[in-house]
Amino acid sequence: MKEIKLEAVVRDTRGKGAARSLRREGLVPGVLYGYKTDNMALAVKQSDLLKILHDPKKRRMVVELIIKDNGGTSKKVIIKDVQNDVILSLIHI
Repeated sequence: MKEIKLEAVVRDTRGKGAARSLRREGLVPGVLYGYKTDNMALAVKQSDLLKILHDPKKRRMVVELIIKDNGGTSKKVIIKDVQNDVILSLIHI
């Protein structure tokens, strides 16, 4: 099976305003959680993430997350939760 790769950048800002500005730039805010590791606030390209989320098989696969700002660190991750705005998704249909 083909390996899925997703590039991410570490984000310094948090909160509603920062998330909105990221979305305007075509990025999606996210958080990387792990066992015995610190949480890391990240941002990924919306187009790359949608390619994974729109395919039911890929959505449940292990993804290789490449964190650019952290020296190109690579981590194997599973997308645990996705939050959608129901009202805005209905408008875009």
